[in-house]
Amino acid sequence: MAGILVTRGVVGGIPTRGILWVLLCVGVVGCGNKNDGPNPPRVRVTGQVFLDGQPAPGGVIVFLPVGPGQLQAQGIIQEDGTFVIAGADGPSAGEYKVEIECSKKTGRRVKSMSSSDESGMIDERVPVIPSKYNSQTTLRQTITPGDNVLEFKLDSK
Repeated sequence: MAGILVTRGVVGGIPTRGILWVLLCVGVVGCGNKNDGPNPPRVRVTGQVFLDGQPAPGGVIVFLPVGPGQLQAQGIIQEDGTFVIAGADGPSAGEYKVEIECSKKTGRRVKSMSSSDESGMIDERVPVIPSKYNSQTTLRQTITPGDNVLEFKLDSK
């Protein structure tokens, strides 16, 4: 009898027509342009941060959306002030608040649970970017479709 059910359109107790309907729905939902969904396309962002005319030390740069439907992004600022945010991780086109945080080594070692070696010590770092560029940022940046090359010239005063 089970052989007859399979030939009559039943697989594992589910009518074959139902299985085909589910597969068709999944196929239709999965089709289309990647950028047609609720998330707009992300873009590549590169650049350099300067503090008082010199490359800023290592840190983080964050692009916070100002308008609806935009995507937040963040990147690592290298010790020479440069940063690269790949297109897959970048912001979408639009207007952004920009937060920049950088710190420099003091020359001292301090105890830390995040130490990567057995000493339990890390290099002490202190922030060097004023709050007007991070927690109370006044920086704004328009991100356009395609690659964006940016330069931020900050003043420590």
